Amino acid sequence: MARREEAADRPKFGEYIFSLSDLRSKGQPVSHNAVLMEFGKCGRRAGFLDVGSHTPRKSKGRILFENGAPLVHITKLLGQSNPASTLFYIGFTQETADTLSEEYSMQSLPLGTS
Repeated sequence: MARREEAADRPKFGEYIFSLSDLRSKGQPVSHNAVLMEFGKCGRRAGFLDVGSHTPRKSKGRILFENGAPLVHITKLLGQSNPASTLFYIGFTQETADTLSEEYSMQSLPLGTS
């Protein structure tokens, strides 16, 4: 109730930022399912199989991680409770860890580097 009273003084807008244009739902907010369907369509057009509404959020975390941002900062940014769940969320698997381990092993370093 307090929220409605608070919002009473704010300007009213006639349309939602995202709304459907068909006659039946014109001027109504877009449903969660409609957003998911559109993300999927756009992803398939771009050549991806599995794109959803969280894909950009996950990608942001993954890009930050791959560019050296501290995992605890990414965890906080994504609003998650622990770094292990963040690693899972951004798609960091044991296979990824093994690949990184092979790519950056001491044996693969050129001579003369430390």
